[in-house]
Amino acid sequence: MKKIKRYAKILPVIMSFFMNLCLTVLSSVVFALALPNELLKFGSAVLGFFALIPLYVAFSGAKNRKVIAVCFGTWVLLLQVLGSFWLLFFRDFAIFTLGASSIAYFFLGLWFAPAFYEAVNFTNVRFRPLFFAIVWTFWEWFKSNGFFGYPWGTLEMTAFNAGWLKQIADITGVWGISFVIAFCAASVAQAFLLLTNCFISVEKFGAKNEKKAFLLQSAQIGGFALFVCVICSIYSFVQLKKPLKQIDTLKIALVQPNIDRWDGSYTENLQNMIELTERLLKNSDEPDLILWNEGSLVYSFPLNLMYYYTRPEKHPFVEFLANNKTPLFVGTTLPKDFYDEAKPEATTNNPMPRFFTNSVCLLSPDCEIVGTYAKTHLVPFAEYMPLIEKPWVQKFFSRIAGFSSAYVPGRELNLISLTKKDGSEVHFSAPICFEDAFPSLCADLHNLGSELMINLTDDSWSHTDSAEYQHFVVASFRTIELRTTLIRSTNSGYSCVIDPKGAVIADLPLFTSAGLSTDVPIYEHTATFYSRFKDWFPFLCVLFIFGFTLWKFAAKKYVERRDK
Repeated sequence: MKKIKRYAKILPVIMSFFMNLCLTVLSSVVFALALPNELLKFGSAVLGFFALIPLYVAFSGAKNRKVIAVCFGTWVLLLQVLGSFWLLFFRDFAIFTLGASSIAYFFLGLWFAPAFYEAVNFTNVRFRPLFFAIVWTFWEWFKSNGFFGYPWGTLEMTAFNAGWLKQIADITGVWGISFVIAFCAASVAQAFLLLTNCFISVEKFGAKNEKKAFLLQSAQIGGFALFVCVICSIYSFVQLKKPLKQIDTLKIALVQPNIDRWDGSYTENLQNMIELTERLLKNSDEPDLILWNEGSLVYSFPLNLMYYYTRPEKHPFVEFLANNKTPLFVGTTLPKDFYDEAKPEATTNNPMPRFFTNSVCLLSPDCEIVGTYAKTHLVPFAEYMPLIEKPWVQKFFSRIAGFSSAYVPGRELNLISLTKKDGSEVHFSAPICFEDAFPSLCADLHNLGSELMINLTDDSWSHTDSAEYQHFVVASFRTIELRTTLIRSTNSGYSCVIDPKGAVIADLPLFTSAGLSTDVPIYEHTATFYSRFKDWFPFLCVLFIFGFTLWKFAAKKYVERRDK
């Protein structure tokens, strides 16, 4: 009899936990489908909106913080696996890029359980969705910044087609977009829970007086969410209609080779790049700038000049530059001491230094480096290992991963200046690869006086449309935040030109060897609210959470003193 009573108490708890876990899994799956993928290349704002509703319901049904911790940890782990499955194709680094990151995010998610528990159990029901959205915004900002920052799997990635909303990014950054979506989803979920309680109260207990209270609370929550959406819609409409001051035009020849740089065919790949570029130039007007992509010059350009004088044999690279008489913007590697006063001499026999930077260079037709930028935010472990310059660290990574060399981060942020054919100058920023996914970093570059953003990328290793489009969508919000044009020149996609309102004005298909010749509009440098104050919105969320925590602590101490 005692066992039966014990099981009778435990069974509802188990069933409740199982239901919450099912809702969590459903939320994670829908969220992954809302991200850009093979079926929905730019994602789905509708699915992104509904994705958090089951999660909010699961949190609301949780009995304690531990249940929320397990649910959210599971949610984060599943989303990382389902939404970023393409990290598995990063060859020998997959153990870090997908495996270790998924496990790490599970444990990271556990730490946010108390905040979410307080949000969905706030005394005033009307403020629960607001509190939830604040915590959610803090979560996305926290996971997207710092050395281990990963700005993928966030709500704004589902909002590329949400034209009514995304223009607010020039004020709040992408964090405001995530906040609005999370707030609206939580409001719908909370209104649903209130209406359910209303139905149960009337049908089961005949509590008709409570019916009006539940309906009023639901209406207030829904009305406030609708008000926020209307304000965002009005602002976005005004910004889309607002004219921008164009000050110049840059004629570019962009080359997308779609080659495998990991197959060891460096000279053949270089030959393909040259031939593709010359075909493009033959069928178009003379450009101001030729664009290749990240890592196009595999052998460090200043250290291996003789190689580029003689290779490829059919049409050497240096000869190609001189014949076309057009500057080339290209990715290569530079020795870490490149910016020192004593620069290394170019030689054919000088081996690649163990430590070097992932860089982009503006090369003149005379084969001189007239501008360069070194990547400052490297991919953890895949590009940079902490303390890798220490011998014992090299030995450690050599044993567990089979390599002991890596990039080192660039030393400073800087712009690159290009002199056009008409003699005018263009000053542009050049975040490399996934650097264009970090809003604050791009804002810092923009604030140096940038008139244009050019990103060189190579995501070809992923072999998936998901990876290419996800990277593009993340980067596209930089144009709105900073009100600047962005050119993305990639190995396999998504190569395109995006205007300051986030619209694609020229592009190339994915995984296709092709070229793009187009005029890129350059607009007057604008100091937006976001570029001036950067991540002020998530900082405000952090202050709110910190203040609320202090208030709870003070209230608890007051009650304890009063009851003594």
